[in-house]
Amino acid sequence: MKRILNFKIIFGLIIIHSSFTALGQNENSNLLKFKWKNRLLVLRKSELPDFKRQTEIFNSSSRDNLDRQLLMISISDSKLIEKIGLSLDSFSMVLIGKDGLVKKTFYEVTDMASIYELIDSMPMRRNEN
Repeated sequence: MKRILNFKIIFGLIIIHSSFTALGQNENSNLLKFKWKNRLLVLRKSELPDFKRQTEIFNSSSRDNLDRQLLMISISDSKLIEKIGLSLDSFSMVLIGKDGLVKKTFYEVTDMASIYELIDSMPMRRNEN
């Protein structure tokens, strides 16, 4: 079961990653695909050690991520990076709620418990339980 769950999450991340990096002119319509369905952790794709560390931390909590309908995506399009408010020079990540709004910007690697605490305090999440 765990292998199937991990495959679904990894497969989902690949699909999501490709749709975000190919946004171009239809940027808003592609972002709308996730609205009201998923929460997103969005990172700027990078070779920085912090990028790899945050990805590993996220992947180690697949069951909790699935429970919160939380997906992680990495983007490389500089216009989208600026629009979302990510740093071009250093590690940063944003949490986007199901309503499509940025809930918080993180400037350092963050443990999932802190992210879950923020998500669990949101009215929409409290109504899910």
